[in-house]
Amino acid sequence: MQQFNNFIIITGAITSGKSTLCHDLSGALQKFWNIDGILSFTSKRNFASKEKSLEYNIHAIGTKETLPWAFRKHAGEKFVFLDENAQILTAKILARLAISPCDVMILDNLGFHEMNHQGFYDLLNTVDSNKTQMIISVQKDMLKEFLNFFDFKNYTLIDLDNTPKDQAKIQIINLLKQKDAPLIGTFASITTIMELGLGSSLNAFRVPLQGIFLAGLQNFMLILFGKQLKGRGLLSIVTITAGLKSFSLAGSKFRPMFYIFFQGLFFTLPIYFLGQNFISALLGSILLGISTFFLGVFLNAMIFGMPYVYASINVVNEILRFFHFNNLSVVNMVVVILLCKAIIAIIITLLAYTINFDFLILKLSNKINTITPPSEVLTYPRSDWKTSIKGGSWDLINLKFITSLIFLSLIIYFFAKLDTNDFILVVIRAIIISWFGFILARKIDFGAIIHYLQRKNYLYLAQALEKALRIVHTFKHNKTKTF
Repeated sequence: MQQFNNFIIITGAITSGKSTLCHDLSGALQKFWNIDGILSFTSKRNFASKEKSLEYNIHAIGTKETLPWAFRKHAGEKFVFLDENAQILTAKILARLAISPCDVMILDNLGFHEMNHQGFYDLLNTVDSNKTQMIISVQKDMLKEFLNFFDFKNYTLIDLDNTPKDQAKIQIINLLKQKDAPLIGTFASITTIMELGLGSSLNAFRVPLQGIFLAGLQNFMLILFGKQLKGRGLLSIVTITAGLKSFSLAGSKFRPMFYIFFQGLFFTLPIYFLGQNFISALLGSILLGISTFFLGVFLNAMIFGMPYVYASINVVNEILRFFHFNNLSVVNMVVVILLCKAIIAIIITLLAYTINFDFLILKLSNKINTITPPSEVLTYPRSDWKTSIKGGSWDLINLKFITSLIFLSLIIYFFAKLDTNDFILVVIRAIIISWFGFILARKIDFGAIIHYLQRKNYLYLAQALEKALRIVHTFKHNKTKTF
């Protein structure tokens, strides 16, 4: 008999809602987890009497196959069990698992049959609970005997006599998310270190079109992560990566953090609604690609105001007139740019989805997890106002920021047709807003965020952020050679 570790055990009296909770979980988890298992249900129960039903059926989650399981003619009689049907479904589930492992296995209404090595004993004893999260339900009157027989270790007990069903459902989903925390932290560390290392190098050497390249890299990695996690935790990865960009060694911080978060947000929207599949990844890639254009316009308009928009339109019109493209308009140019970005997104999606890059994810994850030992004490960077204001002020005299400010200011001056006073106000506005952005980017208090997440019971996100922060902090200070 295998060791039974990390089980989630649902219990409660008859009619407490154990099977209903298992049914609800199977529906709620199917979009983002690969699930399988057995559900028990009946249509001949008098819930008011608190008695067992006259018959039970078993339903295989993976194949949607339903077979009779137990029946009796009158209340008080012993059940007649059709054990051969349990063996049929067990064999089919084990055959599927041999081809494609599942994330979660739900086994509803286990009990004395399994203790007699019948029913779903073979399924319970074969599936590796260290790789697959097992969720089982057991009647309360036989729970103690059941736990002693199988010698369960490190299990979580959900008692529906004391916990409302909806609250129990949320608790179980949070436990499943918590199991993903180490992987989410690892993946967030991969993208962050890519941004810190590659992004800072591209900034330092003034490489052109670096934003397009980094957006494409983010798109590519998010598709690979989505395939590994079936779409789970992608927004958490994006949010952690955006926050940890504040560790950047060169270049600005606020603008990349803004792009990383919102590009990732647009990518995850189709996956949130449609689940993880090729179509949702393709739609997300296209949204990410075209968002880079609109995010740039939006951010510069927030910094410089509407004169930036007017100047941009006039610049495009001047370029079209210079090249004698009199039949084209600004709208035509925007459409062409968006089509090019959509084509690039399609190519990235086809590449990431059709080629198996599991070896790459495994190699990067192994390298990331060797950067720092798990026992290393985590220290948080200073984020007090004095330090943040001082750092934000230094960002104002960063060569790249000054160059960008002068370039965009000149374009606005010559093409927005402003008088001198209005132009001075636009420049002052840009400097003040940029300064506040730099300060806010440095004011992120990771320690406070982690404590807040723990207090609000978002333990999976707190654990993922803590792991990523530990790795990235060590990488930055030790200048670890990773890739």
